Amino acid sequence: MRLSYLGRYVLGPSAAVAMLAGCGELQMPVGPPGAVEQTGVHAAHRGSWMLPEAKSQDLLYVANSADGASGSGSVSVYNYPQGKLVGNLTGFTDPTGLCIDKSGDIFVANSGGEKVVEYAHGGTTPIETLADDGVPNGCAIDPTTGNLAVTNSCDGPIGSCFPSGSVLIFKRARGTPRVLRDQYGGQMFYCAYDKAGDLFVNSNGSPPSFAELPKSSAKFTRIALTLPKKNVYDPGGLQWVGEYLAVGIADGNAVYQYSLNGSRARLVHTTWLRSIGYGNGTNQFWIEGSTVVAEELSTLQYNGYVKFYAYPGGGKPTKILTKSLNNPFAAAISPAKT
Repeated sequence: MRLSYLGRYVLGPSAAVAMLAGCGELQMPVGPPGAVEQTGVHAAHRGSWMLPEAKSQDLLYVANSADGASGSGSVSVYNYPQGKLVGNLTGFTDPTGLCIDKSGDIFVANSGGEKVVEYAHGGTTPIETLADDGVPNGCAIDPTTGNLAVTNSCDGPIGSCFPSGSVLIFKRARGTPRVLRDQYGGQMFYCAYDKAGDLFVNSNGSPPSFAELPKSSAKFTRIALTLPKKNVYDPGGLQWVGEYLAVGIADGNAVYQYSLNGSRARLVHTTWLRSIGYGNGTNQFWIEGSTVVAEELSTLQYNGYVKFYAYPGGGKPTKILTKSLNNPFAAAISPAKT
């Protein structure tokens, strides 16, 4: 059984890590057949680092919510689609969400640190740090304005936050945000913009709820979206792909595509992610062209995998990454600047 988001944030990341550590001895994952491993690449590095060639390559960023017993968290960086480890960003406390802007900059929702940190593509020094008086869980960039949306799983400082969330809108990803609250309540987890600048969000519950924030509106509209899997509490990532809203479940092994008509949603396709372990699941996946990248979080020990699947066909993974992963929570791909 997974530790709920509310439990993690009310207790604080360190307490959550301690609870997970009690489940068993800490081990590094054993890569299954086909796994891509990199040994000794970053053994000599301390703090954030990046190989020089990374800036000219497409990059896959993976947010690790905890690094061993320290609970500090990091972001592993791989070239894409090769899967070679080319960098690592440190200094986080429980990062759980990632998003990319048009220039390829990466934004990290640092849940335990109550902030969102921006890096240039292939960079190791933050170029912007946005304060968040709450617990940022996910983020998305409006393709029409460059505005940054951040979903907070609860309001207020960690340890005393209210068990209801909010959405922050940073104009052009800078300055003081506009704060919006879903009138339906609940902890806000992940979000995604469509091509027109409408924002979609999900919040916890059994089942989770979904809402749309139309462009230039301050009021959420509930979406009648029913997940196929029963007894779901923690929702997973969201991504707008083509004409569909792709939806994940935090403890599931599928990505569901929905067509939307006003406030109604219709399931049009299911991409099954075979080999996602029982009790594990994927939080924030990333779809890039004909590939879906899914991080697999292991709840029993400090490890995990990143798995590539054909999209929308799904099935067995075509590639598996195993190194530099500790409780991976989110994946995102930043294209190289041309």
